[in-house]
Amino acid sequence: MVGTTGAGKTTLIRQLIGTDPGTEPFPATSTFKTTTAETEILCAPGDFYAVAVFAERIKVRADIEDCVVAAAAALAEGRPHDIARDALAAHTDERLRLEYVLGADWLDAAVSTIESVLRHRPAAGLDEVADRVRTEPTLRALVDHLLADVAARFTTLRFGQLLTDDDETWPRCWQFTTDERSTLFSAIRRLAGNDRGSHGTLLSPMVEALRVRGPLHPTWAGEIPYLMAVDTEGLGHVPLTAASLPLAVIEQLERADRIIVVDDATHPMQAAPLAALRQLVMAGHLDKLALCFTHADGVVGPNIGTTQDRDSLLRRSVNQAVLSLRDDLGETAWRALAHQLDAHHFVLGHLDQRLDSRNPAQTPVIAELNRLLGWLRKERVTIDTSSLRPVYRLNDLRSRLLAVAEQFATAWPEMLAKTHWRQVQALCRRIADGGDGYADLQPVAQLTASVLDAIRDFVERPIRWTDVVPADDQQLALFDGFLRTVTGEVLDVCRAELAGSRRADWEQASTQVGMATAIQRVATLAATVFGTLTGVGTDGTSLVEDVTELVRRAALNSGFDIGDVVRPAGNVFGQTLKPVRRPGLAHHRGF
Repeated sequence: MVGTTGAGKTTLIRQLIGTDPGTEPFPATSTFKTTTAETEILCAPGDFYAVAVFAERIKVRADIEDCVVAAAAALAEGRPHDIARDALAAHTDERLRLEYVLGADWLDAAVSTIESVLRHRPAAGLDEVADRVRTEPTLRALVDHLLADVAARFTTLRFGQLLTDDDETWPRCWQFTTDERSTLFSAIRRLAGNDRGSHGTLLSPMVEALRVRGPLHPTWAGEIPYLMAVDTEGLGHVPLTAASLPLAVIEQLERADRIIVVDDATHPMQAAPLAALRQLVMAGHLDKLALCFTHADGVVGPNIGTTQDRDSLLRRSVNQAVLSLRDDLGETAWRALAHQLDAHHFVLGHLDQRLDSRNPAQTPVIAELNRLLGWLRKERVTIDTSSLRPVYRLNDLRSRLLAVAEQFATAWPEMLAKTHWRQVQALCRRIADGGDGYADLQPVAQLTASVLDAIRDFVERPIRWTDVVPADDQQLALFDGFLRTVTGEVLDVCRAELAGSRRADWEQASTQVGMATAIQRVATLAATVFGTLTGVGTDGTSLVEDVTELVRRAALNSGFDIGDVVRPAGNVFGQTLKPVRRPGLAHHRGF
């Protein structure tokens, strides 16, 4: 399930697994960002089973420190006490919500402690606030105290078993098995809930991944659907970068049989879902796609008299949205996406209600859900591409990758220079501690998306085909399969180039203090991290050459003809024969 926050992904999953919105509030929903952990729900016979993986202690401590920094910065800027209180209660990326875990009674006293420290020894500037939190004994003690309180909450779990590493007291995961459905939901309530009455006891902000298995099925289906539904974190409503999909979602795509883009019918096909569709198609997942419109019961107005009027308006919004992607996707992929969504778009309403097949008013919704369930369980049709052999010149790929690296190396320092210093510092610390990004600042995800776009553009434009030029659907299947093959390795290279081999540089940038630190920090990153993308780093790595090599290997394994020197198409009586060309995906941009 992919979609913006509040689109209805989790509510749709509730209907597919048959949990009662009144008595079994799982997975949790709200009008704000709720799903922050990867959640997998497997509908299968047998006992009920659940396992939760917790965030590491070092990450939780870093997030608590971020909350204290945010509160201190708000006070240093002269903002009201309540703003500092809110900053301390929940992390800016809305994953860590200390109010859920510890309640709210401690917040005012903690803000007063921070206020007292700043009053006694004011920060020389906002740049020094974060350094003050790391070095001031009173504020360090506050962070340690909050972390200890969080750790103590794990011991209050009544169900299941906590597992820890041999040398750690911080739990690594939790597991639980039962043969009773009600017991399962009671056990996971604290690990997956958001109920206001349970604040101060919840551990859901500590959970990074949750899997639940059991004989779950919707009452309207009458049988176990035998599927695994994966709920993902909501996308931002306005994509700030080319990477509309988080890295965690990109890594899941290859093993997914179906990908449902969930969109709110009351505001259909806005920027974020459109960007997600584009990225999914460019990454080779077109034949897995479906579009689900939720909140269809909320589509009302003087121009809508019947459900046919509503459905017609939604179809038009899809057609206009897909048409806007025509130049990016190319003629063949664009037409294929249009046909895919013509056949596989679903209009759903009343998903927040318990559906009953005996209720005539709910019959259309149940019929549409059954149609969706039928598509989910249907095996994808594959097209044989084993005999296809396109011919490529590697230098064509290098030039595209170099353009991506140059644009990225220029754009990111410019963007960071306009970003609040606290977010930039948090990004530096997060990557230095082993992460890939922070909040909307996701350099690894954006670089991965941009590199995959360059590879897509390259493979769609072979110099020629060794035999007959294949039909458009064969070309599309070949290119999609190739993109899916290289995505994992491309992600690894981009992560190594920007994060893995550069963590010391991010650490150096995060620890800079003094006047004009924000400017110095961006300058450091421009020189030591982004500036190395266009050449060879001190460790001998090269984004352009590493990606070129992995594409070369994958192409040879796929039977492609690829190299720096390309043999002529053929020679008769000393004249080179030009390969036959026909309109198609490989030449749709006038190549």
